[in-house]
Amino acid sequence: MVNIASYKFYFIGGVIIALTIVVGGDIPNFVFKVWVLALLFSLLTLIYYVNKLAYRFEIESTEIFAGQRVRIRYKLANLGSFIPANNITFSNTSDEKLRQSEFCEKIYIPANDYYEIKRDLHPKRRGFYKIGKVKVIAKDALGLFYVEKFFEQKDILTVYPNLIELKEFDIPPSDYFGEQTIASLISEDYTSIKRIRKYTQGDPLKKINQRLTAKMGEPYVNEYDSSSKPKLILLADAYTHSYDNDEYSIIEDTLVDTVASISHYALMNKIEVLYIDSTNKHPYFNARDMGSFMPLLKRLAGFEPEGSLPLEKFLLDEAISLSFNSSIVLLTPSLDLNKCRIITTLKKRGFDIMPIVFETSDAQEELKRNLRKDNIMPVTIRPKYKKVDDYEN
Repeated sequence: MVNIASYKFYFIGGVIIALTIVVGGDIPNFVFKVWVLALLFSLLTLIYYVNKLAYRFEIESTEIFAGQRVRIRYKLANLGSFIPANNITFSNTSDEKLRQSEFCEKIYIPANDYYEIKRDLHPKRRGFYKIGKVKVIAKDALGLFYVEKFFEQKDILTVYPNLIELKEFDIPPSDYFGEQTIASLISEDYTSIKRIRKYTQGDPLKKINQRLTAKMGEPYVNEYDSSSKPKLILLADAYTHSYDNDEYSIIEDTLVDTVASISHYALMNKIEVLYIDSTNKHPYFNARDMGSFMPLLKRLAGFEPEGSLPLEKFLLDEAISLSFNSSIVLLTPSLDLNKCRIITTLKKRGFDIMPIVFETSDAQEELKRNLRKDNIMPVTIRPKYKKVDDYEN
């Protein structure tokens, strides 16, 4: 839709028309004709080159980890036109959480040429960002009219949580083998051979592969798959009011990074992960192997603490559906008396619970000491606070 950019020209035109009517003569008529031609020329050339504008958006990768760099390119082309696009304001409408990619430039594009804007993004926070949509305000050479045009080519930039390399994390197995709880990861399923290797001193004789030993003339033994399939339950606190004091979502991001890092460590060690959070949707995600890790990361990238149920109530409800003796890593910004009471109750019922807390204070230390008296060992992770600008994308 064509809009009027300046009313001065029309005021001048009104004066010229008045002079033509009142005074008459060749000069006023000639000036009026020039005014009309200028009006038509501005209007037609604007419509012509706006219809020739083409837009293209490019991004190096649509999936990165928080803090990584990604380059994006915005290209506006004036193709198939014999006149330049000489009065354009080119701007984008970026995701409100990704202000660093915004731009607004006045540009000139010769005929059959293009203008390119490059941006390097370093998103500090995980999440899904809508990028690529741009707005063009085109004016004619005289600045009489303008046209607003939006190009809707958009992409979703997925920013995954940060991963911290864990060298060790104690995850006790919790499943049953027959009627007895397995206490170690070395229990073996003698119906499933993992590989065959040469005998070494200390190998049990019952593992010797008789057929291959007779054929090769030296002892070979079977290695079996583990019959202990430990499942680690990661339960993240998503209750809205748990994050009331979390300025710039620093604790929230650290909690999500911790879930991602523990999940990676567990899956690398062939330990199944069940992820639960206390959002209103109550999503469960069961990751059986490393093939499930990236879908789990995508789920964590979209984590939002929007749950309406306090963690202690959610935990008590969920415990009914969990196996006896389940190992639960409970991640919450801070402890309180209600959370500690439920954690202690579940411990007495046979659950193995490890609370991970991200807030430090004297009150928190006192609550942790009380939990340790019940043989519950909470872990404290101190968020790494950065400059404020790092959290304002």
